[in-house]
This record gives sequence, C-alpha cells and structure tokens, in this order.
Amino acid sequence: MKNMKKSYEKWEPFSDAFKKLFGAKLQTVTVQEYRKNKLRGSYIFKVSTNGAWRKIKISSEETLESLHSHILIAFEFVDEHLFVFFMDDILYSDDCYNDVRMDSGPYAEDIKIGELDLYMWQSFLYFYDFGDSWRFRVQLLDVVEDEEILNGAIIIESEGDAPEQYEDWSWE
Repeated sequence: MKNMKKSYEKWEPFSDAFKKLFGAKLQTVTVQEYRKNKLRGSYIFKVSTNGAWRKIKISSEETLESLHSHILIAFEFVDEHLFVFFMDDILYSDDCYNDVRMDSGPYAEDIKIGELDLYMWQSFLYFYDFGDSWRFRVQLLDVVEDEEILNGAIIIESEGDAPEQYEDWSWE
C-alpha cells in the first residue's frame, strides 16, 4: 500500500504530459473556456423529420423560441400548437425548454442559442403539437464566427419534401 500512496503524491495535470512532448508552446484550453469562445456567431443546425431535413443557420443571439419559429417556417408548418425542446434527446425528460404558454418553465423564450452550452454534433429533440406528436431531430453541425452577426435565421440547405402538417380531412 505504501507504493500506491506515493504514486498519488506525484499526480500532475494531464496536460503536463503533453507539455513535455510539445514544449511551452502548448496551450491548454478548458472545455468551459472553449465554449465561452464559441458563444457568439451563427450556429448551423440540421433539423430532420420523416426523411426530410433542413440546415438552419441562426444567430447565437436568437432564442430557442426563435429556432422553433424558423423550424416551422422551414417545414411549412402553421404555428398553432405547443412545443418543447428536450435537450438530452429524450422525450418527456426534465432537461427541457417549454413553450411560454405551458404551465412551467424553463421557457424557450428565455434562453439564447449561445447560452445553451452545446457541443459539436449534439442532438436534441424538438417536439411540436402534442396531439399529432411531430418529432424533429436537431443536431448542431457547426458554429461559425461571422464577420457580422446574422440577424435572425436562414435556411442554407434542404433535402426532401416537407411532410404535410395535417392530413387531408374529408367531412362527408
């Protein structure tokens, strides 16, 4: 047991091993510092449902509620139902941001895209219309530090026809 105790006394930060290999030029950046540097700019999300997808570029200054609106525009849906973003990609989890019309928060209108602490390739679930249960997978593809901050959002690429929001109803 004495030898094990001594080995713990010689603990050094993980990055020190790389400093020995690469010299003093090695910059160590923590995950938190990296994320802080990526807060401003434009986020590119791939949003997909039913075999169709859209890439949406949106400013870090926009809210999740704004992303909700742009997803509906991209898929030609009418905005008349409640929605939730499940950030851990699990339907009905507690890690979510709700429509402001729901009974409890946190609310999508209160959080900016750049404040979400997202990581590259992270996926989350956008759930729209609790009756028809539309599920959209949202995945972060890139964070672009624009020369000029994008105002709002734009669709930069798409594939597949948007599904019909409502079935054709026959009232005969």
